[in-house]
Amino acid sequence: MLLWLQSERARRALVWVVLPLVVFMLAAIFVSWPLARDLDTRAAGAGYGDSYEVIRHGWWTREALLDGQNPVKQDLLVYPDGFTSWVQWTHPLQYLPPALLGLVVSPVTAFNLALLLVLVLNGLSAYWLGMHLTDRQPAAALIGGLVFLAFPAVQGHLGVGHLGIVTLWPAPLFALCLWRVLLEDAGWRTVVWGGVWFALTGLAYVSQFMVVLFPLLLFFGLYLLLRDRVHLFPPDAPIHAQPWLRAGTMALIGSLLLLPFYLPLLSDEGQDELDAVTETGRVDFSADPLAFISPSPFGHLDDLGLVPEYARDVLGTNSAEGSAYLGLVAVVLAGIAVRTRRESRGWLWVALGAMVLSLGPLLKWRDDPVVFRVEDYESYVTLPWALVQQVPVFESTRTPGRFNLTTGLALSALASTGASVILARLQRRTFQAGLVLVLGALILFEYQVWAPMASDAARRPDYFRDLADEEVRAVLTVPVENLLAAKFGMYLQTLHHHPLIGGHALRRTPQDPAVLAILGGTADAASNGTLTGPEAVYVLSAAGVDRVIAHKTLLPESEIAAWRALLGEPAFEDELYAVFVVPRSDASPDDPPPDFTLARADSATGWSETVTVDGQAVRFLADEGAWYLYAPTAVYGELVFEVAPYRVQRPLLVWLDDHLVSGWAGTRGEFRLSLRLEPGFHTLRFEAVDGCDDYPFALTCWNADPLSADCTPQDPPVCISSAFTAPRWEPADPPQERDIALEHGLRLVAYDLVLAPDNSAVHLRLFWEADSPLPDSYALFVHIADPETDVPQVEPVSQYPLMLTNAWPDGTRWQSEVTIPLPEGLSGLYSVNVGWFRASDGARIPLVDGSGDILRLETISLDAARPLR
Repeated sequence: MLLWLQSERARRALVWVVLPLVVFMLAAIFVSWPLARDLDTRAAGAGYGDSYEVIRHGWWTREALLDGQNPVKQDLLVYPDGFTSWVQWTHPLQYLPPALLGLVVSPVTAFNLALLLVLVLNGLSAYWLGMHLTDRQPAAALIGGLVFLAFPAVQGHLGVGHLGIVTLWPAPLFALCLWRVLLEDAGWRTVVWGGVWFALTGLAYVSQFMVVLFPLLLFFGLYLLLRDRVHLFPPDAPIHAQPWLRAGTMALIGSLLLLPFYLPLLSDEGQDELDAVTETGRVDFSADPLAFISPSPFGHLDDLGLVPEYARDVLGTNSAEGSAYLGLVAVVLAGIAVRTRRESRGWLWVALGAMVLSLGPLLKWRDDPVVFRVEDYESYVTLPWALVQQVPVFESTRTPGRFNLTTGLALSALASTGASVILARLQRRTFQAGLVLVLGALILFEYQVWAPMASDAARRPDYFRDLADEEVRAVLTVPVENLLAAKFGMYLQTLHHHPLIGGHALRRTPQDPAVLAILGGTADAASNGTLTGPEAVYVLSAAGVDRVIAHKTLLPESEIAAWRALLGEPAFEDELYAVFVVPRSDASPDDPPPDFTLARADSATGWSETVTVDGQAVRFLADEGAWYLYAPTAVYGELVFEVAPYRVQRPLLVWLDDHLVSGWAGTRGEFRLSLRLEPGFHTLRFEAVDGCDDYPFALTCWNADPLSADCTPQDPPVCISSAFTAPRWEPADPPQERDIALEHGLRLVAYDLVLAPDNSAVHLRLFWEADSPLPDSYALFVHIADPETDVPQVEPVSQYPLMLTNAWPDGTRWQSEVTIPLPEGLSGLYSVNVGWFRASDGARIPLVDGSGDILRLETISLDAARPLR
C-alpha cells in the first residue's frame, strides 16, 4: 500500500482527481456561502424563487418510488383528480438526486446537498474537458473548471433554486466528445458516449436541449463549415469516417435516448400542459449587452466600490436570468487562447453565438428595449432570436438569457487553453501553483453574484408535522391566485402529507380555475353577503376542504378577518400562518342549504375593479374575462345582467366550459343567458369579438364628457370593451329534452317554448350541439305552420347565429333564441317547425333518420293560454 502511494499512478490520482475534487468542493462552498453552514435549516435560493417547489417535488419523487408509484403522477396535488406531468418527466435529473439523498436526510438538506453536488460535478466535468484541450495539464484545467462552476449565469439560477437549470455537468462531456469527433477523428465509441452525454444534458431540464445542445452543435458546425471545412469534410476519409456524419449520429443517438422522455409532450395531455405554462418574458428574461461587462451589484466587488452604476440597472431586477459577466481574468485567458491556438477559435464562435442569442428578440440597454425613431414612427432593434423563436419547439423558450450557460462553457474551455499557454512558460511548479491559486481566487471573487448567497429559513412549526396524524381530505392554500403561496403550500405538504387543492409541477396549476376562484373567495363572499355563512361552509366542505392555510404575509388583514368570521378562531396561528378548520357539512352533496342555487366569482384577469357609474356598480371587460360558477345541484335558469358597450356596438361570444353557447349583438341592454348547469364548477367566458380599446381616464366617468373636471387622466390606460353589472340568477322550469340528429353532426338536445299570454308571440329557445363546424354557413328558420301540410301560416323567421356555423369550434353548444310575432285574430292549432337552410340556394340540413328536413317541435293552440304538450 505504501509503495502504491509513492507510485506515479498514485501521484496522478492525487493531482488529477483528488485535488480537483477538493478545489471544486471548496469553490462550491464559497460561491454558495453560508449554505454549507445551514444545510438543514435554510433552503438555498431566495424565498421568491423555485426552491420550495423543487424541494416538494424531490420529496414526492422519493415517496412515490418508495410506494411503487409513478413519481410524475401527482396524486397529492389538484385534489381530487391529481394529474400527470409530462414536463416533469422530461427532467429526471432535477428530482432523482434529491429524492435519493432524501432517503437519509430531510428534503431541505437533500435539496441543498444536491445543489452543492451539482456545482462540484459542473466544475469536474469542465475540468476534464480542459484536461483534454490542454494535453493533460491539471493546473490549467482547474482554471477552466472554476470558470464554469462559478460563471455568473450559473450563480444567477443558483440564487433562485433552479436545480435543474444548473445541472450542467453532462454538457462539457458532450462538448468534449463533439470536439474529438469533429477535430480529432475520434471513432464510434466516442460517438456513442457523446450520444449518452447529449441525452443526459437534455434530461436535466427541458430547456437545456435548446439553450445548451443547440448552440454547441450550431456554432461549432458553422465555424468548421466556414473556417475549417477540411476537418468537417476530409477528402480522403470514407463516408463512415466523415466527422459530420459521426457528429450527426451522436446527436441522433442522444435524441433517440431522449425520445421516451420527450415524446409524451406531443400527446394531447403534454400539449395542454405546455400550453398552460407558456408565458411571456422573451424580452424581460433576455440579457442586456451591458451584462457581459456588469459585475454583480450584490457581490464582493460592490463592497469595494468596483461595480459601475449601470450594473444596477442591468441586473437589479434580472439577476437570475440576465447575469452574464465574462470577467477580466477569463477574458484575458480566452484572448491568449484565441491568439495562440488556432484550433480554439471554434470555442470563440460558440461563445459569441450564444451571447448573441442570449440578447433575445429585441436589443436592450440598461434593461430597457432600445427604441429608435424615424420621423413620426417608432420601432425596436430586432435580433436573431426574433427569427429563431418562431421555429417549433423553440417557441416555447421564453428565457433567452439561459444561452449564457453555453457562453460559460465555451469561456471555460478558452480559459483552460489560455492558462495552459501561460503556465507552459513557467518552469517552476511553485510558480505555477501560485499563479493558479491567484487566478482561481480572482475568478471566484469577481464572479461572485451573491455575498452572502440568498437563502430562506426552511423550518416550519411542529403543528404541520402533527397535522399529518389527523384525518384531512384536502388542504386549501390562500391566496389561491398567488404563485408564492402555492409554492409555500407545496412545501408545507412535505410536513403534513395531505392532498392540496391546487399545486403545480411547473409554474401554473392545472386545477380548474373555477375551483380555485370559488373556494378561495368563499370568505369574501360570506362577508359581503353574496353567500350566507352556511352556504360558504357547504361549498368548502362539498369540495373536500377540511383545512384552510392562510399565508398572512400575502393577504390583507381584511381577508384574514373574513376567514376568521366564517370559520372561527384558527386551530393554529403565528406571524406567518393561520390554519382554519372547515366543519364537515352535515348535509349531503344532494342536500345543500335551503335556497342555495348558485355561487359566483370573477376571474382574476380580464376585468377592471368594480366602479360605480350612474349609480350602478359595474366591472369593465377587457377583451376576454370569465365568471366562475358553482351549482350544488343540477339547475336551469337565466343569468340576467346588463351590458353596455364602450363607444360602439361590440359583439360578444359566450362560452360555457369551453363550449361556445351564445352570442350577443353588442347593443346596450339586458342580457338573459339561459344555462343548464350540472352539479359542480363551471366557467362562463365572455369574448369581445373586436377586442378592447384603451380608455385613458378614470372609469367612473366613461359616460361623461372626458373634458370635464371630474375625468382625471389615467396612466396607463385601461383596455375596455363593455361594462357588466353583477348578474342575478332567475330559476326556471327545465327545457323539453329532445335528441334529434341532423346531418353534419348537428343535434337538437332541448328546447323551451313559451306562448305569450295574449297570444301575441311565441318565444323559443333552442339548444343545439355540433361535433364540429358545419360545412357551410346556415341560417336557422322557424315556421308557425299548418300541422297537416307544414305550410307556414305566419311570416317565417330566419336567423344567422352571431358566429357563423362554418366557424363554430368543435363541441359547440349553441343556444338560439327567437321571438315570432303572431298576427291578431290567429286561432286554431299550429305546428312549430324549425330547421337550418343555406341562403345561397335554400338547401336545408336533412334529419339523419331520413324523415325530412324539418324538426316539428310541438303543436300550439292559439285558443289556449299554454301549449299542448
